[in-house]
Amino acid sequence: MTSSAKKKLVRALLGAGLFSVLGTALLFSPRAPFEAMLLDMRYRRANREIAASEKVVVIDIDDQSLKSLSSVYGRWPWPRRIYKDLIEFLATGEPAAILFDVLFTEQMGDGKQDAMLALASQNAGNVSHAFSLLTEPADSSVGINPLPDDFRERFALKVGHVPFAFTFRLPVYRDYQVPPKKFFSKIPAVHSVTIQQDTHGRFEAAPMLINYDGDWYPSLALAGVLATLKQPKVAVTDSHIVVSSEGRAPLRLPYDENGAMPLHYYSLDRSPVSIPIDAVLGSAARLQSGTIYDPSELEVNPYEFKGKVILIGGSAAGLQDLKATPLHPNYPGAVLQASAISNALLGDHLHRSSTTLTAFIMLAGIALIYAIVFTQPGIIGRIGGPALMNVGFFALSFLLFKHFSIALEMARPLAVWSLAFLDAIGYLIFIETADRRKLRDTLSKYLSPVVTEKLMASGVDPRAEIGAQKDLSILFSDIRGFTSISEALPAEKIVECLNAYLGRMNEIIFTHLGTVDKFIGDGLMAFWGAPLEDDFHAVRSVRCGLDMIQAMDGVRAHLKSQFGLNHELHIGIGINTGKVIVGNIGSERHLSYTVIGDNVNLASRVEGITKQYGVPFLIGESTYEAVKHSIICRLIDDVQVKGKQQHVKIYQPLADQQHPEAERFQRLAGAFENAWKIYGAGDFATAKKLFGAIQADHPTDGPCRLYEERCQELITHPPQNWSVVHVLKSK
Repeated sequence: MTSSAKKKLVRALLGAGLFSVLGTALLFSPRAPFEAMLLDMRYRRANREIAASEKVVVIDIDDQSLKSLSSVYGRWPWPRRIYKDLIEFLATGEPAAILFDVLFTEQMGDGKQDAMLALASQNAGNVSHAFSLLTEPADSSVGINPLPDDFRERFALKVGHVPFAFTFRLPVYRDYQVPPKKFFSKIPAVHSVTIQQDTHGRFEAAPMLINYDGDWYPSLALAGVLATLKQPKVAVTDSHIVVSSEGRAPLRLPYDENGAMPLHYYSLDRSPVSIPIDAVLGSAARLQSGTIYDPSELEVNPYEFKGKVILIGGSAAGLQDLKATPLHPNYPGAVLQASAISNALLGDHLHRSSTTLTAFIMLAGIALIYAIVFTQPGIIGRIGGPALMNVGFFALSFLLFKHFSIALEMARPLAVWSLAFLDAIGYLIFIETADRRKLRDTLSKYLSPVVTEKLMASGVDPRAEIGAQKDLSILFSDIRGFTSISEALPAEKIVECLNAYLGRMNEIIFTHLGTVDKFIGDGLMAFWGAPLEDDFHAVRSVRCGLDMIQAMDGVRAHLKSQFGLNHELHIGIGINTGKVIVGNIGSERHLSYTVIGDNVNLASRVEGITKQYGVPFLIGESTYEAVKHSIICRLIDDVQVKGKQQHVKIYQPLADQQHPEAERFQRLAGAFENAWKIYGAGDFATAKKLFGAIQADHPTDGPCRLYEERCQELITHPPQNWSVVHVLKSK
């Protein structure tokens, strides 16, 4: 594992550990408002298609009923004799229970109507009335206002052992609102209609068991469930309220962190059946008056309620019993309670993910995010991977909600994942920015700014190349007679002069998009065609060489004026083109991006023989073939360089084809090649004259002088075996 990989692994473990601790801490905090939004989204987009139980019916005191019955019963609250008539009408149909979601906690008038209602409830035998509990007592000096003893004795449930963990979860109530004693002493049953909203003002769960001062009472929802069973028994385990009875499997009702059963609301078109109370009372009045004798002809037939649980409550705005739920911001409280009863009877209540499962999902997601971000090479993978993970989590959450009534907690995992992703991607951006800056600084030392920017944009790091064979052009350059110059100047002056010279050459190489391989004392090596592919690398390299030769006048003037260097500084340049191996070469401690191979050695040999021919610049035959249509070159010789068995033609680049004096250079190249061919044919006298003629026009031309001397030597000492082509062996 590389040091960079180890650094990433350590950073990933640190980040994952930090956000795992943060996520675990969040699990013990209240659910975020965002969780409510995500639950609402699932209700809107992926609610199950199950309808509420047909055993539950709501008699709704709605706005239309209040309006239509106001002329008969007056304004709300209505006389309680109305409910007496309602109970008697509904009881004829033998429902399982009649449950009131309306409080009768104050005596009405002289109490006669209350007595009538209590007697009707007693006679029906299956009527349960509502009471309410308060978390704050009316008298703040009292701790818990005790319920009347006879109320406790009559209505408290007998519940087996209850785990302390369950009791600890429940709200603590300190006061109550119950019907008057003359009323509750006759009614057969009571239930609590107290229901707690969550921290965000929503109702997502319904209580089942209510604890008041150590006694247990049924909620409206539990009372409805118990009414459908024979001799039911209630017990509490560490995770469920278990309701058992003879002849059927126990009902296991889960409870949340507040001891309430999570509700799964039905879609509005599949909610519990709701019948306006004016239709029920109208049917009761017609049956009582004798207008209709056959109940089946009534708008509401009481016999259709046989065995059903009937809730009497209101959706009218004035009754102040509208609840904010995931399904609707103004949901009737009675329908909420009916939904809870249906959930319990059908076992289709909402299954919220446990803290353990949420923690596992959260921690697994954190680990996956760091793994994706720190292992993917590109920004698309680093962003796309976590995005796909979130999309998959969303899809899974919606599928589980729709088909299995499972509500995975989403907000806290998503929040922690987002923070982990920002941490991981931020760290990588910081590190990679630093690495890119370091890479840019490194590349700029041996690549031109243009090539550097192209490499940075493409994401290519030539330092990472293991090695590849490529067709490149290699340039070697050296200062002539540098040893004698260095002996005449102080060391610090030599370094300053050398840095000035190499700096100027480096600029020219960069201008022609070359790669500086290395500085070798007073010499340098560069190449074209890597790390970026370049089909014109040979032409660029030769043009660079021509510019380097031309720039020497300025370099000499600069060194003389700045450093007092009076020596005539001249350079030799050799270029060869061919297949070489390019990549990182060196040891584990030190690697260098460079090129090796026979064609590199040949370029060095070509540069070395520039001295023998008295020219500043020579190129190999393969380079000439690549540039001959762009650069004017003259054939210098056919040589066998050191280390090579085959002969190699060498050429001197004279000028670009677009040079103003291109025609003059073309004539020089043509005349010289003609003389060279005659020389090669062995006609040394003629060749000498031709080289002399060229020399007359170009007095400082080194090759002409060299060939004149050779011709004279061969005329004086004729060779015994002169081949068609003369070969000069380089030393």
